[in-house]
Amino acid sequence: MSDLQIETAGEGERLLRQLVERRWLVLARGADRGQLIGGLERLLATSADKRLKAARVAEWLLARRDVEELFASDDEIAALL
Repeated sequence: MSDLQIETAGEGERLLRQLVERRWLVLARGADRGQLIGGLERLLATSADKRLKAARVAEWLLARRDVEELFASDDEIAALL
């Protein structure tokens, strides 16, 4: 595991929780949160800047079956990173 991956461990779970709590993200019934968290942690472990990460996170979430709606903008997601 790289230093960057160690630093971002848990960030995917935190981001998912914040998006859901703010009602910026609606998950499908029976959504696999573990799979979503794992994918988010991989995205967040990149060395890209916050705006680029946020755009990638939004695009990735919208492509998931476990996600019904995403109401957060890239800027709102970036502010959570």
